Amino acid sequence: MWFYAKDGKQEGPVENEVIERLHANGELSKETLIWKEGMAQWTALGEVPEFQGQSPATSATSANPSPATFASDPKPQAAGSTLQQPSPSPQLASPPQQNGMALASLILGIASFVCGGPLTGIAAIICGHIAKRQLRDSPYEQTGDGLATAGLVMGYIAVGLTVLAIVAYVILLTVAVGSGGAPGMP
Repeated sequence: MWFYAKDGKQEGPVENEVIERLHANGELSKETLIWKEGMAQWTALGEVPEFQGQSPATSATSANPSPATFASDPKPQAAGSTLQQPSPSPQLASPPQQNGMALASLILGIASFVCGGPLTGIAAIICGHIAKRQLRDSPYEQTGDGLATAGLVMGYIAVGLTVLAIVAYVILLTVAVGSGGAPGMP
């Protein structure tokens, strides 16, 4: 894969055939700087053994930059900027991974409302706190902070509502027993 300089910008990577076609069409001249992995520096197209002996179909010449070094980023650079070698093999960044505990916290938090159980609420709280710790301490980028927060909130609400329901039931039971039973009972 080749990189080439055109109009003060770095282009590529492209295959040999593309360089040959651009040269044959007159879009690249023998003075156009090209580079590929394994080359020590940018070299004029006419000096590269793979392309020697080829001549463009027309006498048109392209506006080529003066000899310069190209940037380590293989993306085109603005004219007039200092350009350096592209990295030999560009690394593709992988997307951040989803934290599994954060997702579990969210699912358990939803289940605590649907099933009405404090046990799933407690599990949502535990998973949410574990997920928050994993997200904070992980050396790798992970997503799921919002999921963990939502699971924590739903878990705490479910547990809180369960506690309130138990307290209300105990108060009602105490009032009913203290007043001598329900109205109309002997």
